[in-house]
Amino acid sequence: MSENNDEIPSTQKSLHSSHDPGWNDPPSWAYTPAVKTTGPEAQPKRLLNKRVAYPLSSKPGESNLSSTPINESSLVNLPPPPNSIKLTSAPHKPMLMPTALQSNSSVSDVDCDNKEILPTVMGNLRSVLAKLESTKKEEIEKRLERMETMWNADGLNETVHKNLIELSSDLEKGDFEAADKLHISLMMNHTSMCSSWIPGIRQLIAEVKNAQT
Repeated sequence: MSENNDEIPSTQKSLHSSHDPGWNDPPSWAYTPAVKTTGPEAQPKRLLNKRVAYPLSSKPGESNLSSTPINESSLVNLPPPPNSIKLTSAPHKPMLMPTALQSNSSVSDVDCDNKEILPTVMGNLRSVLAKLESTKKEEIEKRLERMETMWNADGLNETVHKNLIELSSDLEKGDFEAADKLHISLMMNHTSMCSSWIPGIRQLIAEVKNAQT
């Protein structure tokens, strides 16, 4: 057997330059080598997505507060604080104790000499005492004499004088309730002056009330 040195002809058809490839023809890859250029186009492009660092010195909400203007005219119409409001009501008069109130209301404006009015006071009290039939009349008379002595020695003030004038007048007229109120007022408000003789007035009023019942 002899070897065949002849070349085997190719079955690949030669394509013309105007050949239009079909849908199943292999693609023809074109290779374009990179061409180095010089000038402005050779400069690298800048990245536009670079992040800017957030300022550390600023605080949240500081820009909004500083940018908002304050209307000073709106502050003028605001009401003052509660502590700065001044009270415009008139001051009230001090409250009086019941005994002091009774004492002030019972004192009338009597303009007379103490020494001249004393016989009238003693006359009214002794007139009421004379109408009683009681074993305590002698003790009551001693208390009345002690009051008379202190009156003459200027041991009683003007308020006590005026209260005794009204008390003796109320007893003479038979107004025992008003006389009893004056007696309580003297006993509460002028204890030091009346302690030695006021029990006689109290006994006299009590005996007159018992006699009327």
